[in-house]
This record gives sequence, structure tokens and C-alpha cells, in this order.
Amino acid sequence: GDRIAVMNGQIILNGKPVVRFDGTNDYLSRAYASAYNSTDWSFFAVVVPRGGAGAFRGVASSGVSSPHSGWTMYLTTANTYQAAVDTGSTAVFTGTGSTPVGTACVLATVRGAASTAVFLNGTAAGTGASAFTANTTAPLVVGANASTLEFPMNGDIAEIVIYNRALNSTERGQVTAYLGAKYGITVV
Repeated sequence: GDRIAVMNGQIILNGKPVVRFDGTNDYLSRAYASAYNSTDWSFFAVVVPRGGAGAFRGVASSGVSSPHSGWTMYLTTANTYQAAVDTGSTAVFTGTGSTPVGTACVLATVRGAASTAVFLNGTAAGTGASAFTANTTAPLVVGANASTLEFPMNGDIAEIVIYNRALNSTERGQVTAYLGAKYGITVV
């Protein structure tokens, strides 16, 4: 099982601190930067859902809803991983793997060459072709949707890694393996 503990008031996953979001009003925000808003990109997150099944929960987001631009990573109402890639209207790629409450997982999305692919613990969980309209103004928000601060996360986020290019499958596997080993998560 996952090694979650509280040590001196700090929530720990496999000996590493995490940020716990309460599912109501917690989020982190960083001002817009072009470095995480390129046309091609790769996104990774180590997440432990704590609750909120039946509601969308935002892992991270960088975009606006009108006109649609940028990207948003969610856990869905059915506890699957979803990537919303904005094209002027929204293209959504929902993973097929479950993200059970209380279980740590490595989420990944790779966007490049007019396609988007999502992965759960290293396993391909959804893919499709789409255009992409990069965000040019909105901040990076962790734990909610960037444009509206809707869909608050209920759970722990241990780490987020964003590359401003599409990683190839070998590179994606290396990052996934690194995060899995670091946080004690079984990945493929």
C-alpha cells in the first residue's frame, strides 16, 4: 500500500512531503510563463485522490475558458484521469484507468505532433488527434481549474513536472519510472 504518514504535522508519501488539498478552496497559483505553455509539452503529476468521487477534481491547469486556450488535467467524476486540451473549443482525452481514492498514482500527458496521449502509472490510457491553442495569459494553477478556480482537488499532490516539449516514449518512461521509484508507486 501507499506509505502515507503525518510527521511533525507534515503529510508524507514514501518519506517525501506532499501538499494536501481539501476539496473546497485550496489551490496554488504561479504567474503566466511561456515555458509551460508551448505548443508541444509533457505533464507529469504524482497524485493521491482523497475523496470527491462524483465531482471533477483539478490537478493542474494553465488556460482560459473564453476563448478556449491551454490545458487542464482532472480526475473525473468516475475517478479516471482526464486531459482537456483547448483548441478554440475543448478536446478532451479521458484515460481508461482508475485512480482509486487513497492510492498514489503517476499521471502523465504528452502533447505533440497534433496528438495528445494520457498515461496512468506508465500505461497508455487514452489518445487522440487534436489541434492546440496555447495559453498566452493565464497563470498555472495547481489544485483547481485555472480560468474559473472550479473543480477543487480533494487529495494530495506530491510532485508536478512539466516539459516544454513532447517527450518520446523512452523519456516518458524514464520520468515515470523515476517518479514511481521516488514515491513507492508501481509503474510499467
